[in-house]
Amino acid sequence: MIYNQEEKLQLLKAPMYSHFVYIPKLIEADVREYDYGITVKCVSSYSGYNYAYLHKSSECYSDNEIISLIKIFNKKKFICIAGLSDSTEDVSNDASKRLQKLGFSKKDNLYAMTCNLLYCNKRCNNDILKIKEVDDLESLKHFLFLLRQKDIRLFDFYSRIKNPALLIDEKLFVGYNARGKPTTISMLYIDVDATYISRLFTLKEERCNGYGSAMMTFLINLSAQMKKKIATLLAVGEVNAKLYSKLKFEEVGYLEYYEWNNNVI
Repeated sequence: MIYNQEEKLQLLKAPMYSHFVYIPKLIEADVREYDYGITVKCVSSYSGYNYAYLHKSSECYSDNEIISLIKIFNKKKFICIAGLSDSTEDVSNDASKRLQKLGFSKKDNLYAMTCNLLYCNKRCNNDILKIKEVDDLESLKHFLFLLRQKDIRLFDFYSRIKNPALLIDEKLFVGYNARGKPTTISMLYIDVDATYISRLFTLKEERCNGYGSAMMTFLINLSAQMKKKIATLLAVGEVNAKLYSKLKFEEVGYLEYYEWNNNVI
């Protein structure tokens, strides 16, 4: 089946939104859902897992509403993702300048991308990587080791997972090379009609060996085997978006991506 732009966006929204709150709720972080979006707060000095997701573009919110959002986080650093739309155009310069005056800094562009699983039957997984679902403490240890190399902020958050068997809707994966060394990780949120891929990472010294592509192929095939309609992800930056396009992902939308780390309020 061929999906139009709006259908692709709707299929992407459900698993993306659920991914944002699933593990935070599991580890009993402070997750709050509002009409305008969600906020997630963890006891951490890092902004990586203090974040807000807003349904609409930042242009749709007044200064007072943005200031109220800042106060929800007690003026601590947080990430703000806003306005999933079918446009890949950046938010206006006026809106960006307004947010900067309120203490926000612009991060990289976020591209919403989807892959129609109807066309993935020709994909063959690569045997160069043995991929294991994280279902015990040993594989969780390997996942966390690689995640720490990716971003200490994420490690600080995911290390709070104590029982990987409780991860029903969101799966963690570790890829091992031919020497048995853990080299690549990823996550897959499983929704009714779509999956959401995140946290793809390969150790720096192990890159350019095809491990990332092998992991992506595995996740796409797994999504198809589960009879999902599309696989989805958010690509950080144009370079990553182009890499995913080689795996038949296409851009369907854009999100604003900011960090607040300024005590100007």
